Amino acid sequence: MVDNKEEHLDRVFSALGDHNRRKMLRMLAKQSLNVSELGEPFGITKQAVSKHLRVLEGAGLVKKQKDGRVQRCSFNPKALDQVQKVVDQYRGFWDRQLDSLDEYIQSVTKQGEKK
Repeated sequence: MVDNKEEHLDRVFSALGDHNRRKMLRMLAKQSLNVSELGEPFGITKQAVSKHLRVLEGAGLVKKQKDGRVQRCSFNPKALDQVQKVVDQYRGFWDRQLDSLDEYIQSVTKQGEKK
């Protein structure tokens, strides 16, 4: 059974798998924007922007709030906390692997120098 953390990670990685959504997040990291402002650089319809936003919102990466009749979107960096933990785990694993490889290469080099 997949737990909520795993499902959340799946949604985040899926959302980040599209270059348009990553660009939208970069824009929203600078300032909150409405759907029209967010869609301008892409030359896509409001419906397409809304579809991307639904994916980002479903992953918790974007928050929407009403500003009169307009919905403003903003980046939610807290949604990346679990992703950071996973990346750190992999980084630790690879750091240990590379350290072991370095030690092995040094020992082989020293053995070769003795001959």
